[in-house]
Amino acid sequence: MRGKNDADSPADQYFVGGAGLPSTLPGHEFPYPAARRFQRSALEWINSDGDVPPVSAIAAPTGGGKTAVIAALAEWAESGIICTYPTNALVEAQANALEEIDYYNFSVQTVSGRTLSGSGAVRSQELTDIAQTSDGVIVTNPDVLQAILQGAYFSPGKRVVTFFEQFDAAVFDEFHYYDPLAASGLLMQIRALAQRGQYLDRSGETRLPRFLLTSATPDEEFVTSVTEDFGIDAQIIRSRLVSLDLADPAPRRVPAPNAELIYTPAGAPCASVDRTAELPDGIPDPAVLTGDVPDGVSRFRSPMVVNRWSDWIGDSFDRIAETLKHAQSEWEVGDEPLAAVVFNSAARSNAFDQYLYQSWPDLAAVTRKDNGYDTNADSKRTPEGQYAVLNTTSKGEVGLDFDLERLIVSTPRTATALIQRIGRAARRSPATVDIYGLDDPTWPPVQSYAGFLARILEELPNPATSRRRLRELAGMRAARAIQKQIADPTYDPDLEVDFESIPGRQRWKTFLRNLEAATDALDGGLGAPTVDANGRRAILAAQEAAEGLDALRGRSVKQEISYPTGGGQEVTEYDITRALRHYPIAGVQSDGVIRLGDETPTGALSAAYPGEPFGGVDLRKGSHTIENQLTDAYCTAASEGDFRQVDVDSDVLEYFFRVISLQQALLPTHVDAGRYRLGIDQEHGKVERVDDTR
Repeated sequence: MRGKNDADSPADQYFVGGAGLPSTLPGHEFPYPAARRFQRSALEWINSDGDVPPVSAIAAPTGGGKTAVIAALAEWAESGIICTYPTNALVEAQANALEEIDYYNFSVQTVSGRTLSGSGAVRSQELTDIAQTSDGVIVTNPDVLQAILQGAYFSPGKRVVTFFEQFDAAVFDEFHYYDPLAASGLLMQIRALAQRGQYLDRSGETRLPRFLLTSATPDEEFVTSVTEDFGIDAQIIRSRLVSLDLADPAPRRVPAPNAELIYTPAGAPCASVDRTAELPDGIPDPAVLTGDVPDGVSRFRSPMVVNRWSDWIGDSFDRIAETLKHAQSEWEVGDEPLAAVVFNSAARSNAFDQYLYQSWPDLAAVTRKDNGYDTNADSKRTPEGQYAVLNTTSKGEVGLDFDLERLIVSTPRTATALIQRIGRAARRSPATVDIYGLDDPTWPPVQSYAGFLARILEELPNPATSRRRLRELAGMRAARAIQKQIADPTYDPDLEVDFESIPGRQRWKTFLRNLEAATDALDGGLGAPTVDANGRRAILAAQEAAEGLDALRGRSVKQEISYPTGGGQEVTEYDITRALRHYPIAGVQSDGVIRLGDETPTGALSAAYPGEPFGGVDLRKGSHTIENQLTDAYCTAASEGDFRQVDVDSDVLEYFFRVISLQQALLPTHVDAGRYRLGIDQEHGKVERVDDTR
């Protein structure tokens, strides 16, 4: 504990033991002589010739060995395997990881917006050729697959959907990462791959491709939905934690883990010693906590010293820089990074980057920033082997696989996010972790790793995904895909077959057809049906929101911006409505790039949405508040509108607004930021003009 005035000491310090997983012989071909028990269970599923569930969800902790199972499934797949990851950085990292397994000698091809050339029919043909000629491993993100299904790429006869016929295995890694709108897209992709990838086994039985879902903090509702809502049998392969190094002072009173964390924590083995009395008084080297590993257990986590700071991370840049500078002193050029700081927002990550350049230039020179602003930036990021510290957000955190000695994190909103974040340290060596912004949880100073996870799950919220919402969103997506393509003269009726078993497809198909007819009728000029102002607003907004179903993660206003960094200004493409919450507009360049200033924005920031059923939405409010304001306004318009002259059911219309995420589905018609008004091209999601209203 620290004193009230001791600002340089953490509020609390916890000593957390490492963990292992029970190990055994693999039982099947495997790149390693031993396997963890969950890996053996997965290998039995992969190599079974019997009637096994097509879908297996592996619930194993970070660093537990899921990549080795993915590799084994890729080796089993005769026609090829498609592996999807949520970020392009993770696509590249996992492609490299698979290529480095010499035992298999995989041919790995990455597919993303960066690697694909052209657009429309050219891109469709490229995707088709890749699938038809590859019998190895294709590593991509699910956004590409969703674009194919939703008809984003023009293809005569919709031949591009044959992409889904070429694989007898698929992987959806980190499937906990996706929000409900994106997760509904994954369900649609699984359905399409299952429908089109069926094959006959050696006995003449029809089989579905094998699907592997992997996560350290899986969403069990998603797995349940695969079976109960989409009719594809699924199983969960659970790992069992064995606590090492330290036992809880009272392990029987450790809270039971939340059901959302579906791997099973176990208590410390009998041979483990309660080392509470042995702990040093000062801040120890976490290596001194390391104990012996019992026979039959494979260590996957080392012990940690965890410092809890109640301070907000944005007020702690000085202390964090001191910490990172100390860690950097042990780093040599050519080594992998040994420290990372993970922020909750890209803006805070950017602010820390600027702070380092201004106050710690030597540390800034060996720190690499990687957040959403850097995804499409023109600058050359610090290459591998030349940075000691990673400054990132959840974007860079997913799949982070460095042997970190020091990890500094801002407390995220959910328990599973914190578990994922902390899981990036102590994977191969003991580590020290600093958690900022965590209120006193009254935890004991000595904890087993399993007890530590369980306490996090008790302390922070962990909202469950609504199966009903997943089901309805998938039905909307399927209906939207059919609606877009059925009017095409090259329409392929097999597309309806692909989606016929998706729940709600027919109901939402009818709704979207009637909505489109009503929109067309309202634009008909003389003789158009009479619909009052509320009705028009609701119809217009719903038609626009339906456009948001075409992309996996919805829509945003992407715009080239020049934003302040530690080294000056960098140009990137970013969601302008998010950027303007943290940076004011300093001007517009001759090439149309919006230049952002580095001072704190002080003017108003608001957006108008289709139909304008209310005044402008204050974009400085929290995301939850904005979503509620949009939903309430459009639901009110739907419930009070007069739809007697059009075939639109007001109750279904209101339900549509409640199910879909309007912030993700709708684009504003214009945004007011200080003295500037930005007109938005809603068809392309771009800023089409910037007016200075001064």
